[in-house]
Amino acid sequence: MIVVVRDSISNFTLHAEKYASESYENIKDILMKVKERFGSPSGSISDMRSGILTALAEVFHGMPIRICLMHFLRDLGKGLMVDMHNNLGLKINRKGIKSALKSILRSMPDYDQNTLEEIENGFCSDRGKMEIMAIRRIIEPVLSVNGSSGYGFPFSLNHLNFFTSLKEAGKLLSELSEKAAGEESMELISSARKYIGRIVTDQSIVETAKKLSEVNMLFQKLRFAFRIPEKGNLSDDIPDDASIHDQCNTVIGEMEVYLHENIAPHIIRAAKHIIERYHEREIMLFANNADGTMPRTNNGMERFFRKIRRNVRKRNGNTATGHVLAQSGVQLALFQNLDNPIYVKTVFGSDGISAVFAKRREHFRKPGMTVSTVNKLVADGTRMILEDNLSDTPYNDQMMNAAQASRNIQAA
Repeated sequence: MIVVVRDSISNFTLHAEKYASESYENIKDILMKVKERFGSPSGSISDMRSGILTALAEVFHGMPIRICLMHFLRDLGKGLMVDMHNNLGLKINRKGIKSALKSILRSMPDYDQNTLEEIENGFCSDRGKMEIMAIRRIIEPVLSVNGSSGYGFPFSLNHLNFFTSLKEAGKLLSELSEKAAGEESMELISSARKYIGRIVTDQSIVETAKKLSEVNMLFQKLRFAFRIPEKGNLSDDIPDDASIHDQCNTVIGEMEVYLHENIAPHIIRAAKHIIERYHEREIMLFANNADGTMPRTNNGMERFFRKIRRNVRKRNGNTATGHVLAQSGVQLALFQNLDNPIYVKTVFGSDGISAVFAKRREHFRKPGMTVSTVNKLVADGTRMILEDNLSDTPYNDQMMNAAQASRNIQAA
């Protein structure tokens, strides 16, 4: 385990060390070293591992400790939905309709450009081709759906998204069947609807999807209160932290009302779970320092590690990556500072890295020839041996002729 401590404002890697685990004792040890060398920080951001949080509170007593919002929501969503989501996926996969729909899609011709050009001009000379393209356009999105937001589970529920897309596709195919006239079109629609019906008419699947959707609605309410975007990069800027806190409290207040309503048990259980976890972590979710500069996630650290792994993988391949990181992870983590121009200027000044290293190296340079000169002269000597012209005296004919010519010039 490579434990790294970074400054989230300057992005300097302050310390890195290898440990057997992220235990309280190990984390406390590294934090004591950081405190001794750099003093106490104005605040901290980390995931929710108990060893880290306990060590932070003990070593930096009274310091604001913030937990990563994304880790909080992932843990919350996992507790709410992972079992239902996996159960839904198993039930859908047992039906085996994906391969059947893919087979139907492969049997259909690709989009016909001539027909589409006619549609662009407001007419169609081959209605049958247009009907088949319409069917293709309905089935394609079903087989490519994952609904990924880039954040993974539980922000994206792939099995529920697949079920929802099947329902929509079934509805569109039903509407199209009432208007289609071609025999081939009707056969394709009938075949596709038969496979889709295996899912959307299965009462157990429908009930599981309904419960998952309702629980997800509660989760999404809190997610959007925290202003986690649908897709794209998550900003760590929190100038509106207070308003986010107010909005979250409003959502939690609404869920507390649910507890006194006559609603489904699975919704009540989900609301209770969200309320308990929110109040348990509320202080740490909104902790901040006096300057209000603490990020709301540790995405910066996540990106930091992803970059190191990606670079090692490019150079060494997947198999060797783990071994390289285990052996050199600490050095690689510290070495990332050299990508930071502010760090380079702070440490090396205006001279730059190469100039500073040249000065340091000069004191340790051995007297005599450089390596390249040595290699060249050894090669020359070897050639002379092979050509039988390696003289055992400096006074060869060429040298004597040169000396004689020099004397003649001086005499003249």
